[in-house]
Parts: sequence; C-alpha cells; structure tokens
Amino acid sequence: MQPDPPIRTLKVELLSNGSFIPCIPNAREPTPFETDFFRGQAMILVRTNPIDEHFKTIFLGRKRLFEVQVQGKFKRDPQGEIYVGAEATNKMELGLLTKSISRAAMKFCATLVDDLHFSFGDDPQDPIYQLPHAVAPIFPTFDKVIATPAGEQPPKLGIPFVEDDYGRRRLKFRYIKDAEVDLETTYSFTVNTSQLDLIAWTLVGIPMMRPMDLRTFFGNSSIQLSKQFSSIDFWLLTLFC
Repeated sequence: MQPDPPIRTLKVELLSNGSFIPCIPNAREPTPFETDFFRGQAMILVRTNPIDEHFKTIFLGRKRLFEVQVQGKFKRDPQGEIYVGAEATNKMELGLLTKSISRAAMKFCATLVDDLHFSFGDDPQDPIYQLPHAVAPIFPTFDKVIATPAGEQPPKLGIPFVEDDYGRRRLKFRYIKDAEVDLETTYSFTVNTSQLDLIAWTLVGIPMMRPMDLRTFFGNSSIQLSKQFSSIDFWLLTLFC
C-alpha cells in the first residue's frame, strides 16, 4: 500500500471519544471516530497539483477543491434538528470593507444552500455569545447522502458516491423527522466545495471577488466542521493552516 502523502500546509484533527486525533488529508484509509451521538469513519480529500492519482475519480473533470466523506451510524435518535456547518475558533475582527465582502460572500452561499444561518461572532464577554459560524440543515445540505439498511454493504469511502432514491428524496426534507433516522442504518455523507483552497488557505471562486487569504477573515483561528444536534455540538474535523 502506498504511504499517505504529506500536505505540509494543512493539519487536520478529528474529535473522537473526547480527544483530537490526526485525520491525515488524502490518507489511503478512513479514520475511525466515535462521539456520544455517532460512530463511524471519515476522510478529507484535498485537490493537489498534480491531482493525487489515488483520488482522481473525485477530482478529475470536477471543480471541487476538497471533499469530506463521513460514514457511520447514529447512536441515539435525534432530539432536535441536525445541522451541518463550520465554525471559527475565534471571533472575527473585521473592518468595514472586509465585513462587506464577507456579507456578500455569505449571501452568495445562501443562494446555494437553503435555510443557511451565519454569524460573524459575538463579544466573548457575552455569556451566551456565538462563535463565527455558518450552519444549515444536514440532510438537504450535504452534497450526497446514502442510507444503507442493516445487512447491506455501504459505499466505499475515497471514491465518488452514487445516490439512490433516498438521496434524491432527502433534498425535500424540511425537518429531521422526515429523514426517519434509523439506528441500524449506515449513513454516508459527502460535502465538497470549489470555493475553499485549503492548501493555499484561500477563498476563491466568489463572483466579482478576487481570491482572498482566509487569514483576512479568521486571523490565526482554526476552522471546525461540525454536525449539531439542537444546541449540542459534536465536532468532526478541525482544520489548521
């Protein structure tokens, strides 16, 4: 088996059983993890130049710059709506121009994602402050979702997922009850984007905007990709430049 290729400008960690563990970008095998709510495995696949031959089916002929794949089973029934999103670890300190650009970028994202909620963060002295974040309902927001019943083989990670009828129906889900979450079913999720160059830590591809260094918006903050059960968070990935 080929060794995992290093991407020296990107460090990725995965929260599992209360501790952060390495989740190597473009690893040849998925990284297992477990939280109070979900048990499974995850991969983060990043477009390199040249494209990594091992993941050419993910990137060749597509504009995406990275893809996150998560697969596993829920450990308990959701008690509220489930959201997927990203959160910065520090409050964003934005000037007037940068805030205007940020709002324009988020409004563009809102045209692509239904029910998107975002915030640039509150004063940390506020007892109920929010960190900068953008979240949306999980099932209609992920790029692809596959529900594999017990006894059947779920899709292999590291290659493009092919949705079935469930994957097409989930785009119309408005509430978590519509998803009929089953604790014996294996769920496979993918999310990708062509707007974030993780290797260069740059925002790209926003209409009428030049590429911008993410440190312009987040400083030295890291970015956490998460799922959210109501007000209870469990973090899947933390990305560092």
